Amino acid sequence: MNFKYTEIMDFVKTEIARGTYKSKLPSIRGMAIRFSCSNSTVIKAYSELENQGIIYAAPKSGYFINQNNTDEGKEFDFYSGIPLSSYLPFDSMEKAYASSFRENNMSIMNYSYSRGYDKLRELLAESFPMPIDKDNVFILSGTQNFINLIVAMTTRNQQDILVEDPTYNLLLGALDAYGKKPQHIRRDLNGLDLDTLEEKAANKEFRYFFTMTRNHNPLGTSLPKKQRARLLKLAETYDFYIVEDDYLKELSGDDCLFHDDPDRVIYVRSFSKTISPSLRLCAMIVPDALRSEISRTNSYMNTGASLISQDVLHRYLTGDAYLKNTRVLRDRIEEKCTLLKTALKDCPYPYHVPDVGLYAYIELPEDFRTMELLDNLAAKGMRFRSDVEFSADREVRGLRISLSRVEKKAIEKGIQELLHEMKSISSIKPKQKDIYI
Repeated sequence: MNFKYTEIMDFVKTEIARGTYKSKLPSIRGMAIRFSCSNSTVIKAYSELENQGIIYAAPKSGYFINQNNTDEGKEFDFYSGIPLSSYLPFDSMEKAYASSFRENNMSIMNYSYSRGYDKLRELLAESFPMPIDKDNVFILSGTQNFINLIVAMTTRNQQDILVEDPTYNLLLGALDAYGKKPQHIRRDLNGLDLDTLEEKAANKEFRYFFTMTRNHNPLGTSLPKKQRARLLKLAETYDFYIVEDDYLKELSGDDCLFHDDPDRVIYVRSFSKTISPSLRLCAMIVPDALRSEISRTNSYMNTGASLISQDVLHRYLTGDAYLKNTRVLRDRIEEKCTLLKTALKDCPYPYHVPDVGLYAYIELPEDFRTMELLDNLAAKGMRFRSDVEFSADREVRGLRISLSRVEKKAIEKGIQELLHEMKSISSIKPKQKDIYI
């Protein structure tokens, strides 16, 4: 299924390749008129291109082509969530691809099965301590297709979705593309607003609740155990399902929510951040009660993933290199987190840095001049990101600090500059424009 924002992305890539756009891209409004779409659709397309490193945003100036579009991490890039290629298991994946082509017949080049590759489904089912039926496991071509599937299913059944605010920015983009305005509840550094969730659940205002219980993006937090237990109890009491996005399983501690109650949780696991985004794979494990409906919807939407990618992932996960590479990656990210904790120790605002995770977060005052802060840092070659794109109501409440691409040696200096600019903005009143009467 093609969406308008993907058409815009393809168009921009083509025009860049042709040399039509040499530096600055058309304005959001101009592109919206050209494609007869909303501004938010263009923003989603530009954000995706920015995440891919093809373009970059200059606050108050627009979007520009990234003339240095290489795969090396920018020294002071606290913005991007794209993993460094040097952190991904290239050698191990190369061997997995080679053995897949060497040992399989031509059938692996054909269409996939709607539920996914049996060997991979069995492996993922067996990865949990409790028994999981293989028929409840689906392999899709990326998390975006899972989101499309759930949104399509709820649209057909006239059901609503509740999201935490902030949440995954592409989830908000997909809901907007379908014309669905999500209900939302606040989540901050202390956890979820479960009182409001219970009120909405009691009124039957939603059927599915999307959450990231571990290593939340953008907050970097994990849901406290008491809140996890209460959330599961509410789902049972008021008959709704929890959609758990476990995008960073390899780096997360504690158990996932699905482990505690597989009858109330739709578990979603991707492999992009820790193994390879190019696989474009997402695993979904569903409760027995939803298996038939999700299977039917999945078949009609043709979300099946490449058989080659699935076989390669199966080979990698069952090989000796998987655990070894995961330990190496974990050590690298843990070191970055430790450096960031030390650098932020004098931060004047509430913040959270995980022990091991890709994202940290600083909560800013309501009247803080965040865009001015980002402009000042960008002028020094340092990219930071507000949480506005992760907000259901498009409000800025803080900064997400990504450790995906920033160099270790740059963390201390980058955070020093961040804290310096924060202090400067806090101590200097905004300039008032002269008013002539």
